[in-house]
Amino acid sequence: MNHFDGQSVYTWNIDGKSEHEILNTLQEMTMACIAYKSRRLDPRDQAVGLIQGFQGQLKYWWDNFLSNEEHDKILDCQRTWTDDDGMQHSEPAAPFILIHTITVHFIGNPREEQAAAKSVFINLRCPTLSDYR
Repeated sequence: MNHFDGQSVYTWNIDGKSEHEILNTLQEMTMACIAYKSRRLDPRDQAVGLIQGFQGQLKYWWDNFLSNEEHDKILDCQRTWTDDDGMQHSEPAAPFILIHTITVHFIGNPREEQAAAKSVFINLRCPTLSDYR
């Protein structure tokens, strides 16, 4: 159980973790972003706060795999949508694009994983819970 106060830099490390554990770490990153947002941090600063805590594979990926241009694209990304009245709106989405990019790079498309897990559970037949164990 982690506590995120929105004022600290947290360390993020996925070295040696399974896909499920990586997804848990990414969910914790999202919770840290929400804490940063509650402190009224700019979305770009939220993403930078996450990046400052990268260790291991994440740090190597950010420093060596992605170019400076890709860094800027992630940090400057805008989410746009059209409301019911036809008005177009946009807002910064850096932390969520960063988390999505990490997910796609290290795990792949998470929807494919969810579909595969769902089909396994649908086809699982155990008369009692002790049979499952």
